Amino acid sequence: MIYPENKIYFDGSHYIAIPHTEGKKRRLKDPEEKVEVIERSKSPPNSITPESAELQKIVPTFFVDEKPEPIMATKSEIFNDIYAEARELPRQHRKEYIIDNMRPYFDTDIDLETYVNEKIINKRKNVLQRKTRFIRKAYMNDFNYFATFTYDSKKLDEQTFRKKLSMCLSTFQKRKGWRYMGVWERAPQTKRLHFHCLLLVPKDSMPGEMITVRDYNTKEKRMQESIQNTYFNDRFGRSDFEEIGTTEYDLSRSLAYIMKYIEKSGEKIVYSRGLPMYMISDINDKDVICHFGIEDKKMILTDEFTCYDYGEELGPFSDKVKKLLRKTSS
Repeated sequence: MIYPENKIYFDGSHYIAIPHTEGKKRRLKDPEEKVEVIERSKSPPNSITPESAELQKIVPTFFVDEKPEPIMATKSEIFNDIYAEARELPRQHRKEYIIDNMRPYFDTDIDLETYVNEKIINKRKNVLQRKTRFIRKAYMNDFNYFATFTYDSKKLDEQTFRKKLSMCLSTFQKRKGWRYMGVWERAPQTKRLHFHCLLLVPKDSMPGEMITVRDYNTKEKRMQESIQNTYFNDRFGRSDFEEIGTTEYDLSRSLAYIMKYIEKSGEKIVYSRGLPMYMISDINDKDVICHFGIEDKKMILTDEFTCYDYGEELGPFSDKVKKLLRKTSS
């Protein structure tokens, strides 16, 4: 028996096949009604950004008699803002803070508790889905570097750093065949912005020079050696490169480091355009070890499962055959 057009990914231990199914049409949600945003008196520690501080300036006296236009937003938008603020609080106080600040928008405590609980569950599901997607893309793309980029205030500001580094990586993806995926993160104490990412740098496409730098690690309070790149150092401030070896452990360690920031920062994961997540192949039932998952739809495959492209046999799975298989990013 042949299972046609499966999506195949590697989970760190086994190759998994997801049989082809016709996609279900998603029902469009009814537009959510907007409500007037009520000014909040509570604010978590260290939650005031430069932008919010600007909005909190005292209104000039000649405007005092004028009634400002009410700010309108949906409950979901208000919840997202409050949820983002709550990240700054200790875990045991986050839900309490959210409930206190959402209370003015509900008539009963039961409705309030139900709404907040559902929203928090959905947030956690979304984080899990983002992590799952991140892991599958990571194992699919043969990344060879784990890199961290940090900006120097003497060279540029935070906003310019974010914009220029994004443009730089995007240009290298188009012109040099780079692939990348990562997340923006702020240092716990200094709040300085970093970008942690996995890079696939094709041979002879690295700009500048790779140099060994010995300096003081303020976090670990000891001297250390790091591999840096002169091209990125000159343009942004500091770059740290760690070569990912051929073992799955090396990639798993890099993945674990990045994923701890996905929920913590609330930042979206940055992917290079069209970064594949699955291979497409028919699967022979003799290569299926077992079925699992919801309704046993997923299949664990043997390590050398036979690959097919539009019914044509390509041979047992290998790095060479992997390059021949069609890919999809979703």
